[in-house]
Amino acid sequence: MSDSAVDFWLQVGGGGPKARTSDPETSHAAADAIVIKAKTQKGQLLLAHYSFRMAAGWGSFAGLTDEEAARRAAISLQSEYATRCSELRNIGLIEETTETRAGEAGVERLVSRLTELGRAYVEEKFRS
Repeated sequence: MSDSAVDFWLQVGGGGPKARTSDPETSHAAADAIVIKAKTQKGQLLLAHYSFRMAAGWGSFAGLTDEEAARRAAISLQSEYATRCSELRNIGLIEETTETRAGEAGVERLVSRLTELGRAYVEEKFRS
C-alpha cells in the first residue's frame, strides 16, 4: 500500500466516524481528522488483534471474536467493546471472517481478523 493511501486511511477517512449532516463544517473537519490512539479502548482492541495475528503468523487467517479481543486487551465486558470493534470494522482495520465461535454465554460470535490496513496502521502509528 502506498504511503499516500496509508495516510488517507490513517486519518480514518474511508467510512470512519462522521459528523451529522446538520453539523457545522468545523465538526465535519474534526470528524475527518480523528485518529485512533493506542491507549484508548479502540486502540487496545486493535493492538489485541495485531498481536494475535502476528503471533499466529501473518499468512494465517486467525482472528478473534469481539469478546476475545476485549479479554486480551483487559477491557471489561461491561464496556462498549463491541461498539469499538464495530467501528474498527467500519473503517477497515479489522474485517469479518466466515468463522464463528461460542462466546462466554454460549452464543455464537462473529470472528474478525486484522486487515493489511490495520497492520499498516499499528506499525505506522503505534510502533514507531
